[in-house]
Order: sequence, then structure tokens, then C-alpha cells
Amino acid sequence: MERMVFTMGNKTLLERFTELANNRKAEIIELQNMYLLKQIENEMVQERFKEVDNKVLAENPFYSNRDCERSESGNKISKGDRILSSDDQWLMNIEDYDKFLEICKKENYVVGLTDEEGRYTEETNTENQLKDIKEKLIRLSVEILPEDFPNKKLLEDAIEYKGCQSYKTRETLFEFVMKLR
Repeated sequence: MERMVFTMGNKTLLERFTELANNRKAEIIELQNMYLLKQIENEMVQERFKEVDNKVLAENPFYSNRDCERSESGNKISKGDRILSSDDQWLMNIEDYDKFLEICKKENYVVGLTDEEGRYTEETNTENQLKDIKEKLIRLSVEILPEDFPNKKLLEDAIEYKGCQSYKTRETLFEFVMKLR
């Protein structure tokens, strides 16, 4: 079986891809580093929110509205048990959960995680910042493909479309560009 080799001029498709990727190497590495740093920052921010939630649960009695053999926190929780972990907040009834969220909203504002309306501050809006960087990396992964790359147009369309298969394609492209060095 013959191996298919795409050539343009005297360069193979792989050689042209390598050249295009190397031309944008600094941009690729910068975005990769930004993504990894933002990912760490996002984990730290999420941990701060969780600390506030757990503080609210420690200071205010909220109780389980249902039985749960193995909760998110790893505990067996019965109806009427006090909820002490933010991982188990989903066991509250609607009224308690609304009250819990209202108290958390105030506490998050006090510690500077949100503004008065409960919106993330610029510093704590790390998830959206992470999505933006990821989007740039996905687009870059297609931009560095040679123009005659088979199905390049299909990949460009896939990153615009928001379907299930398109999601898988986007994730594959993201994994691909994160492996480049």
C-alpha cells in the first residue's frame, strides 16, 4: 500500500505544517502558558468560593431534605441531617437553598469575590477568561494548517458550530495544539 504524500513545491504537507507552526511558535507557547496559568488561577478562585460556602454552612444550620447513601462529600446523609459541606448543598430544599445562596452572595461580596449584585469581579471571572484563551488556541490550531490541508474548511466550520460532534472536534484540536512545542 502506497503512502499518500501531499506536496506543494518541494515540501510535503507535514513540512509545510511544521514551518507554519514554527512561524507562530512564540504565539502558541504564550497562549499555552496563559491557559495553564489561568487554569491554576481558576482552581484557586473556585477554592475560595468553596471556602465561603463552607463557612456559611458552618455558621448557619441547613438540613438535608432527602436521604443519600453516598453524598458528594463521601458521607451518608439522611433526611434531617445538617449539611456541613458545600459538596452536599444539592440536598437542601428549594427554600433553604435560596436562603443559602443569598447568604453566600453577601459573603462573596464581603471577601471581594463578587460585586454587590453577585457578579464575578474581573479577577474572579477566571472561567470566562479560560474559555477565551481556549477559544484562541482552538482557532490557532486550524490557522496553522496549510491551506491545502484535507478538510481544513470542514474544521473551520466545526469550530464555529456548537453541536456535540463539533464539541469533540474542538476538544481534539485543543488537545492537539496544547501538545505542540
